[in-house]
Amino acid sequence: MVDGNSSTLKLRSLSTLVLVPPALAVAYLGSPYLDVLLAVVAVVLAWEWDRLCGRGRFRESGVALMVVTLAAVAAA
Repeated sequence: MVDGNSSTLKLRSLSTLVLVPPALAVAYLGSPYLDVLLAVVAVVLAWEWDRLCGRGRFRESGVALMVVTLAAVAAA
């Protein structure tokens, strides 16, 4: 195993240990907490998508994508 992969695995495992308990708690508590979590996740995914498409840069289109995503989640 290459050191870079081992480091990535450790970081991902630590992220899982940190993020799963709050996500399970929010899923258990339900609305409105789950709705807020889903909106936050959708906006973060829109931000990441814009960075992937923009070769690591966040562009104006990313702001528009985040706003539209948030509006779609709010409408749902």
